[in-house]
Amino acid sequence: MSLHSDPRTWLPTARLVLVAPAPASLVPRWLFLRALGAIFFSAFYALHRQILGLVGSGGISSAARYLHAVEQLLPGVERFHLVPTIFWVGASDAALRALPLVGMAASLALTANLWPRGSLVVCETLFLSAIAVLQQFAAYQSDGMLLEAGFVAIFFAPPEATFRRRGSPSSCCAGSGSGSTSNRASSSSRAAIRSGGT
Repeated sequence: MSLHSDPRTWLPTARLVLVAPAPASLVPRWLFLRALGAIFFSAFYALHRQILGLVGSGGISSAARYLHAVEQLLPGVERFHLVPTIFWVGASDAALRALPLVGMAASLALTANLWPRGSLVVCETLFLSAIAVLQQFAAYQSDGMLLEAGFVAIFFAPPEATFRRRGSPSSCCAGSGSGSTSNRASSSSRAAIRSGGT
């Protein structure tokens, strides 16, 4: 198959695999989202190994005590704006352990191109929640850059995976497929009429 061949000639016969979308302009997006998923996975994996020692109940700076102090200083809704985290519901050690595990699962789903937009929302929410309670341990520029990249990516990530099934035309070539089918049907009808007339 030529590298310069029309994608419409080979995409309809592709196997059920994770492939880049047909338009060449969308290939960078596909690659970027797979790489972003891998970066999120590395971040959550590091959290999984360190979070209890940093902000656990017996850690260096307990997240539960930190959130209690913030609540005492800001009893209103302002605390949710200054410390946006799901750990307001509870910052137990079990919750701290669960967050990176769920984050790793969501980042693997993003890397595997499974519901990219939903996976990104989960990764972004969980990572922001972790950064908010890590306090001085999250004062790195890379953490902020990852949050920014994930937030922007939500708006252009596809809502579902870009699967291609064998024999199932993609949306970009559905019109051409239906046109060729109708042309074959018309040719068959004309041939039948000619044979009947003779």
